Amino acid sequence: MNNDQPIEGFELYATVEEIRQRDFPDLDADLVAEVLTMQRLHSEDQAEARSKTEQAISRWVAQHLGKEEV
Repeated sequence: MNNDQPIEGFELYATVEEIRQRDFPDLDADLVAEVLTMQRLHSEDQAEARSKTEQAISRWVAQHLGKEEV
């Protein structure tokens, strides 16, 4: 997998975005894109992918729901 490729060129992104739009339109598209990006960029290190994903979600929750980041 070529990690230099933008997420728009990532086939999985297109599939997930289609499902998000159809079934979960209230789910923030930018958050989904960020999670997919973190998973993709750190696909060789699942612990790092999980950590980066948790950070992204925590940051989103703090910004959008006014809760403190973990």
